[in-house]
Amino acid sequence: MKVLIASLSGLVFLGVAAAQAPPALMPDEVLAASAAHSPAIQAAEADRRAAATLRMSARGAFDPVLSAEGRYRASGTYDGRVIETQVTQPLGPFGAEVYGRYRVSGGDFPIYEDEAFTNEAGEIKAGLLISLLKDRAIDERRWALNDARLAEREADLAALLATVSVQQRALSRYWEWLAAGEVLSVYRDQLAIAERRTDALERQVAGGAVPSIILTENDQVLARRRGLVAEARARFTEAAARLSVFYRDERGSPVTVAADRLPARWPIQSLAPAQPNEGPLPEVALLEAQLARALGLVLVKDNALRPRLDVKVELGSDLGPLGEGGISRDEPEAIVGMTFSVPLGQRTARADLERQIAKAERLRQLTRLTRDQLNAELLSLRARLEGAEAAVGFAEAEVQTATRMREAEQRRFEAGASDFFRLNLRDDAAASAQIRLVEARLAFVLAQAAYDAARVNLTAFGLDPRS
Repeated sequence: MKVLIASLSGLVFLGVAAAQAPPALMPDEVLAASAAHSPAIQAAEADRRAAATLRMSARGAFDPVLSAEGRYRASGTYDGRVIETQVTQPLGPFGAEVYGRYRVSGGDFPIYEDEAFTNEAGEIKAGLLISLLKDRAIDERRWALNDARLAEREADLAALLATVSVQQRALSRYWEWLAAGEVLSVYRDQLAIAERRTDALERQVAGGAVPSIILTENDQVLARRRGLVAEARARFTEAAARLSVFYRDERGSPVTVAADRLPARWPIQSLAPAQPNEGPLPEVALLEAQLARALGLVLVKDNALRPRLDVKVELGSDLGPLGEGGISRDEPEAIVGMTFSVPLGQRTARADLERQIAKAERLRQLTRLTRDQLNAELLSLRARLEGAEAAVGFAEAEVQTATRMREAEQRRFEAGASDFFRLNLRDDAAASAQIRLVEARLAFVLAQAAYDAARVNLTAFGLDPRS
């Protein structure tokens, strides 16, 4: 009965311990925490929101403008007074503006201010101003609006690249943490083997089966392996600290992950076939947006060299009873006007235009170069990735062979057909093979992260492609 109770108690204890064991830390969890709480990503998002206000600011140039003016002759022969208000609404095409004006006057004006007279209820006017040469195709207001749209596009792309870069580093720090934990586990296993072997060696020395110098040699092995464990533990602690920059809790505070959250296996998948990119890469799209902004400024500089030819159409009518200006103010009127001007001596403007054309050409060539470099980099990264995957397979085969050799050497040693020196060599060879496998796996996953970052594979970094 007591045995049964003890067995049940042991099972309960094991169940509770298993239930309390923290879950293994997986890359998806790290990427989700980084995307949600990384200060670098939040800073990039703040820059993007700031750029989004530029378009609103540029639209402000098309807001209607209300103006008012009043004038009163306080002394002198005449006592005329006039109040005028006007609302102007800029339009986009042809640099056009429409306006509505109301003016009312009273008192007497000198003959050279005869146009100030209105009927008693005032005068209303509505007009349209359009540009036929300068400001026809582009002007400062329309350029600023389009430039703000492109600046917002730039900020979106810059934020995307910053986010992908952060996520790549987060994933890389995770893999480095996992690799450091694997190395620590290998050296701990090696130390445990040496410690278990100590008791057997002491019995063999006591029985005269092996010389006592073997214990001294084993002490040397123990000291060396304990040193390796200490170094591996320090590297694991460093890797956990680097990972904490990206792995954060719900409050955004860094979390240092302990070794008990190491996964039992590397959560990696086989390499998928190469896929062509859909559309230009963000680095190229970013330069294309900068080029579009530069070309827009070329149009603005070219516009500054053009002569101005503006046409204005205005309709007006006085309201109410006749004023002091007489009947000549009572009839509706339609006025068509034209303004022409041409700038002379445009050396400064021409120099500005040529300089801006040169800047645009520089960006065009830089865009070509970046596109070619990225295509070459993708080919190089893909080749490195495929080579790293093959290296993992070779390293796995080496581990299997080294493990079998160590087990065989252990059996020969126990049968007296081998010696302690050969056994340690097999131990070290097996450990070295395991370390090389860890390094091969790390090289593969880091190459995969670099390749996905170059292709801006958002899914690989836990990001929503639709956002």
